[in-house]
Amino acid sequence: MKGLIIKDLYSLKKFTKSVLITAGLMLLYGVFLKNTSFVSFMICFFAMSIILTVLGDDEVSHWDKYALCMPIDRQLMVREKYLMIILILICTGLVSCLVGGGMSAVMKLDIVSSLQMSYLAFGMVSLIAAIVTPVYYKVGIQKARYIMIGCALVPTVLILVIVNMMEKSGIAIQEDQLPSLIMNFNIALPVILIVLMYISYHISFAIYKKKEW
Repeated sequence: MKGLIIKDLYSLKKFTKSVLITAGLMLLYGVFLKNTSFVSFMICFFAMSIILTVLGDDEVSHWDKYALCMPIDRQLMVREKYLMIILILICTGLVSCLVGGGMSAVMKLDIVSSLQMSYLAFGMVSLIAAIVTPVYYKVGIQKARYIMIGCALVPTVLILVIVNMMEKSGIAIQEDQLPSLIMNFNIALPVILIVLMYISYHISFAIYKKKEW
């Protein structure tokens, strides 16, 4: 397991420069617009690009075909990938909170809103990762990228449609209901993500154990 994780970390090392440049540009954009929520959101979504880089590098180098010639269990291979994905999600989530919260403190903006946006983005990206990973094992990295884009766009469109329909119907969420709704969401999200990741892992393993190269 340790060796597999180190292999993925070396794989990411090649993209460190481009990751730092992109993160720097996003930070400058957020500072210029005084929009910490944008920075928090995009840092979390950047995790998906890192995850696809790790998965794609394995596919390009035909790593699985080589690794399975050695005494490495297939379940261990899948488990390591999910552990790596979870580590990437947690790290980018923490960076998002630190950067967004720090920017909000310096610019005297609402820190709570920035942290809430980081939490929401972390949840969305984790959900996308849980959906995309089994797709990668089934059909490859290229189609997994398309699914990722779809997963990011569809919820956004649905939210806009629902909000528009609520406005036309005269339905509005009362301000005094918002703290309760946010609290319930914050409590439910970790449980939902753990369940989805568990299901995603078992689907991926079911696909991987039958896969031939």
